[in-house]
Amino acid sequence: MPAFPHHHTPSSPRGFSLMELLVAMGVLSLIVLVMAALFQQTSVAWKGGDSKAKRYSLLRGALGIIERDLTSAVDARTLFTDLALVRAQKFSASSMTFYILGAPSRVKGNDTLRTIFRVEYTLGSSVNRTISSWDGSTFGDPTSVNLLEGNFDTASAEGISITCRYLSVTGSESLPSYQLPAVVNLTVSINNDVFKSYDVGAFSLGPDGEPDTEDDIFTGPKEN
Repeated sequence: MPAFPHHHTPSSPRGFSLMELLVAMGVLSLIVLVMAALFQQTSVAWKGGDSKAKRYSLLRGALGIIERDLTSAVDARTLFTDLALVRAQKFSASSMTFYILGAPSRVKGNDTLRTIFRVEYTLGSSVNRTISSWDGSTFGDPTSVNLLEGNFDTASAEGISITCRYLSVTGSESLPSYQLPAVVNLTVSINNDVFKSYDVGAFSLGPDGEPDTEDDIFTGPKEN
């Protein structure tokens, strides 16, 4: 009987065992969990930084407008003889009402005419600025805006509060009736913590650095 050569069939490759699959899946799950945690931390940090940037942008804009108005303030007693209009000029911790002059707009003879504006601020967690112009006999319709709203979402302004205190020419916090303060101190708080506090005003003690002396520089009538 003829003999036939014997052919060896190569064995098929061995697959992964169940234990190896479980280990691989465990390692992969651990890597996914670590990456997800890192992504979450990065997302939280980015949102926090973005919120702070928007908040500081709101503050810079609001404080810039308030400072511009205060440094342009003119004492009401130099503008009006009507006592009611003079009495409207007042300052407290939560509100300010004063007058400013607009840019020169027209010329009458040798005089340059400037529009008088009444500016009213309501301070606190909502900083409302209301402005109206004088037409020679009365103030027109007011325009009001919340300076802490801006173009961002309202969450950016949460926790922000702006208050003020005022100082007279002599440095006293007791202000004479209808007197324009020499200095207004603005205090900005974020979540009840003082973020910034600084003085705004046109008053200067002059070269000698002493209050109530001849070289003092200020707007409006001097205290008697």
